[in-house]
Amino acid sequence: MKLGFPSKPFPGIVCLAVLALLLSPTLINLTQAQPAADIVALKTREPLTAEGTHSESFWSQIQAINVPLTGTTPYGGKVPYMLIKAAHNASFLFLQLQWPDDKESRRSDRAKRIDMSTPGNLSGRYFYNETYYYTDAAAITWWLGGDRPSVSPATNDEFGGAPTRRASLFGWSAEHKAELMMWKAYALDRGNPGWPYSGIIPTGLGPGESKWTWGPNVGQPYTMPYSAGFQGLYNATGNWVMGDGLLHAKGCQIAGTKPFEIRARGVWSGGMWTLELARPFESSPENKPYTATIGEGKTYWLVSAAFDGNRGEWEEVASMSKWLSLNVSTDLVPSERPTTTTTQVTTTSAPALDAIAYAAAGLAVVALAVFVVMRLKRRKA
Repeated sequence: MKLGFPSKPFPGIVCLAVLALLLSPTLINLTQAQPAADIVALKTREPLTAEGTHSESFWSQIQAINVPLTGTTPYGGKVPYMLIKAAHNASFLFLQLQWPDDKESRRSDRAKRIDMSTPGNLSGRYFYNETYYYTDAAAITWWLGGDRPSVSPATNDEFGGAPTRRASLFGWSAEHKAELMMWKAYALDRGNPGWPYSGIIPTGLGPGESKWTWGPNVGQPYTMPYSAGFQGLYNATGNWVMGDGLLHAKGCQIAGTKPFEIRARGVWSGGMWTLELARPFESSPENKPYTATIGEGKTYWLVSAAFDGNRGEWEEVASMSKWLSLNVSTDLVPSERPTTTTTQVTTTSAPALDAIAYAAAGLAVVALAVFVVMRLKRRKA
């Protein structure tokens, strides 16, 4: 069978050219489209002083995202939402977390568990009342798996390998791991009642010991260099804190690691907590094998959580978000961007360039159509 061109191909070719012109914006947009991150950390040259007061000017230029929180168990979910902002200075990542809480709690009674959570049955519950309760806290679970997590979100605010402190409670397997940044209102925070002591040695009650009881600083005064948070490796076996001597139990920590790499300060005012966190892009050599290395232009995955201690949220009983994406942007905050000057030179905006690209694509197709028609005419001649 011999194939040939129709006797009058020009109208059909013109129709194809018009169709190509109409489709070209869609095709270009498909190749250029980038999925937006839930949280964007803008770049700033301004330093952050972690004081929980959002006094730095760059915070007012960053839009907070309102993140819904839900209970990890039927007895969690006491905090309905968290407002999150992020920034960085190419050396430290800054996070500002705000959440509602009717009453500040900077003390913690011994935990009294009523119901136990087990893998596949998250039903944990703690006893609390007007006079017996726990400290307020917050946590960021920073995924170390690279790609978008396929496992359920998970969180905790306690340490060690007890069954209710393992990520396996949420369905994680041996290959899943995260860096867990934890802040407790009664512990390393400068607002705790025992400051400058940690408030966590030996039992988490009262001001604690005045000297380090073990580790490289044993015998030295146990004081905090600055307001801080805890940093741990969170996996299917437990929550393992970094910093020899930081906790009263050696079995809860990773040997040979350093404390105080997470700077944190929380302030409660008018029924709202404001917490500022600062985390280095790259941890110390001792902590690096267990933590994320952050880079500009990259996207990471995290879970945010809040614990209302006055209402029985503790350990795996929490108010937790879904997985959230965070992009470490190369864009500066608006006030630090280069200003443009007015000149006589005519500039072409991005939309105009897109229009030119679309027109050029259409003209190229039309030119091809004309070429084909001319060739056909020559053959007939």
